[in-house]
Amino acid sequence: MDFLTDEEQQQIRAAVQQVETVTSGEIVPMVVPCSYTYAQAEARGSMALSTMAALLLTLLPGWGHVWVFLTLQLAGLVLFREVLRRLPRVKRLFVRQSEIDEEVEEGALKAFYRHGLYKTRDETGILIYVSLFERRVWVLADRGIDSRVEAGTWDGVVRTIAQGLADKTPGQAICAGIIQCKEILAARFPVRPDDANELQDLILGD
Repeated sequence: MDFLTDEEQQQIRAAVQQVETVTSGEIVPMVVPCSYTYAQAEARGSMALSTMAALLLTLLPGWGHVWVFLTLQLAGLVLFREVLRRLPRVKRLFVRQSEIDEEVEEGALKAFYRHGLYKTRDETGILIYVSLFERRVWVLADRGIDSRVEAGTWDGVVRTIAQGLADKTPGQAICAGIIQCKEILAARFPVRPDDANELQDLILGD
């Protein structure tokens, strides 16, 4: 994935390893291009754009016929669907915020189980899920940790990384978010003498 340079990836892995020297928590940052295809957004967007374009073109002299409009609209549906697939920033304009929230949460849950973050000895896996298309961050902790932290514990981590995505400093922001986890975890979940690294330190793609 080109989103993070090799150097940034190494820095993220180093941050994870640093945090895991003081806590039994197993942190896994994961960066994915998107959490869902949003085919309905493509359909909504292509319909809206093709209809608008067809209406504008039928204002031209000699083009103001219903069959001309329908032909232009049909051609526009095909054209604009392809445009939306190639231009994620435009496509995102047609995705509802409720869809984004739902799909990112679902994507994080699926990734948590698909990559075995629930399999650690003490149920201390923590997924920091970064979904680029939606510009969303979701933190999901296994029950060994989640049952002992209050609601909102991870909000600061989410804000730090989300701001880094907006500022186009993703590697730095992900590292900063991981270090914030250290402050949350070290006192409550100290490292055990027989602790082992049970999970990947970084997952790119899905």
